[in-house]
Amino acid sequence: MESTEELAMLLPPSEGKARGGEGSWDPASGTFSELGPDRRRVADELASVLMAGDYDPGRLFGVGGPTLAHAIETDMHLIGSPVMAAHDRYTGVVYDHLDWHGLSVGARERGTRSIYVFSGLLGVSGISDPVPDYRLKMSVTLGGLGNVARWWRDRMSPALNDRLEGRFVIDGLPGEHARAWSPEPERYRAWVQLRFERESGGRRRVVGHDAKAAKGSLMAQLLESDGPPEKALLDVDAEGYLFDWTSSVLEPEPGRPAVYVYVRPE
Repeated sequence: MESTEELAMLLPPSEGKARGGEGSWDPASGTFSELGPDRRRVADELASVLMAGDYDPGRLFGVGGPTLAHAIETDMHLIGSPVMAAHDRYTGVVYDHLDWHGLSVGARERGTRSIYVFSGLLGVSGISDPVPDYRLKMSVTLGGLGNVARWWRDRMSPALNDRLEGRFVIDGLPGEHARAWSPEPERYRAWVQLRFERESGGRRRVVGHDAKAAKGSLMAQLLESDGPPEKALLDVDAEGYLFDWTSSVLEPEPGRPAVYVYVRPE
């Protein structure tokens, strides 16, 4: 029986994050230690920008009030700040429905080997890697770095693609984070993007917020599955979203991902 250990799942971070933690953040810690110098540069640039006052922090972070004050304080002192595992740090809808601590021990072990999280600060990290409390979107322009996603692309893509070699890659990235990665699909066993649609009045529309819950649920079910990923993807019930044969693209053109479409009927 084929194991899901060959899986690789790509996820965005969440805007919502748990506060606090233990220990101190070393940029070279975790799965992608080779990105340590790049992470340090991002952290230093972020602190420098905030101290110089060249940017409107509200526009940079997209928040206000106490959340903005907290973001400024944490982002000015990232090196050595307390950490949590990514699956505990990120508290958004995807991670709520992934429900890390509700998974079986075996599924969590597979998840630790399989799930990679993109972020503005770390580039890419493993789901169990230490992550500080921070706020930085991939889409922003940051000082001398320019656009953060574009800055990361050439730096993190080689390391990530090496780890995706020969694996069944499930791409759960929104556009903002996808721009930080240059895929090399010829190196993967498969590359699958996910799309979630809602059916109403005989019409379909691609969903956003609902898709986050469905995406987290789908990932959890795949981690619990012992079967081949291509079969498991057909069988999941992701918060009422079911695989749709008619609109999915299972045999894409060379260099393009397969697209698995999940539809929630009326």
